Amino acid sequence: MPIINGKACVINGTPVDKVFSNGRQVYGRNLLADSGFESGQTPANYFWGDDKSTDRTFQVVGQMSFLPILLGNYTLLMQNYSTDSSLDPNQYVSYPITPVLIKKGETWTYSYYYTSAGSATGQASDYLMSGPYSPIREFSMGHDLRDNSGEPKTWHRFVKTWTADRDVTVNYLRFGFVKASASPGWVCIDNIKLEQNTAVSPWSLAPEDVM
Repeated sequence: MPIINGKACVINGTPVDKVFSNGRQVYGRNLLADSGFESGQTPANYFWGDDKSTDRTFQVVGQMSFLPILLGNYTLLMQNYSTDSSLDPNQYVSYPITPVLIKKGETWTYSYYYTSAGSATGQASDYLMSGPYSPIREFSMGHDLRDNSGEPKTWHRFVKTWTADRDVTVNYLRFGFVKASASPGWVCIDNIKLEQNTAVSPWSLAPEDVM
């Protein structure tokens, strides 16, 4: 019998990729470990796009007074405190993940929750990446405008489904924002999910997080 072990579906100790109910897929295996940041650990080997580290932070944090009620115990927070008008407005961080191979003809769905404030409430700078500077544009929010209704106390969910026209490997996640002004700004990211599914399903832990 299948069991939901910490929100990851497992049958006889083996992770399940998909679960269907009444002909509809209701669960897709999340291929991203610690995607809710519940380890409390900041992703390793991250780097800022402009290679600067002053006046900014990228870290996993617990509940703070200026944040919405968290979806779990922790969230990923990136902030830029700079008021330098000459600063490159495209502020983003990339970090490596365990590679995920997407084959030509497969349909996958990518999703995550976000909230933002200050100069970060305009354009995003969010991509799935095959290399440190190689975005998978068809499968990303890219530089689209974030939904900022109810900010900064409201979580919004980005969802993108893509049927791959080529083989591609996801090796990095990138999140950021294009500063709308020289003022400080921040973005929170949480409950990321990458699943082989034609539609988004509720967020779930990767089996590796609970087994």
